[in-house]
Amino acid sequence: MSVPQPGESERRSLQYFREHAEELAASVRRTGQPLVLTDATEGEFVLQDAATYARMKAETEQLATMRAIQEGIDAANAGDRMPAADYFQGLKERLALRR
Repeated sequence: MSVPQPGESERRSLQYFREHAEELAASVRRTGQPLVLTDATEGEFVLQDAATYARMKAETEQLATMRAIQEGIDAANAGDRMPAADYFQGLKERLALRR
């Protein structure tokens, strides 16, 4: 198995993975580095340890929240705002229509 450079994922074919699954999974667990699995007919897949995946997912969700907050701040700074009482009244009306 070749050693990937920093920031570079190792690449293997799906067939190679089928033949060496235990060894490759152990390597992913040990190093925390993802493994890109390639197949000409099915595209590419990534094998990643669960802890790294959970961390990446949490960071992605945090980034999405930060972007949404920034969009709200930008909208407010651009004058796109209304009094809270008006917003909540409109929300109550929209929710009442769904019943």
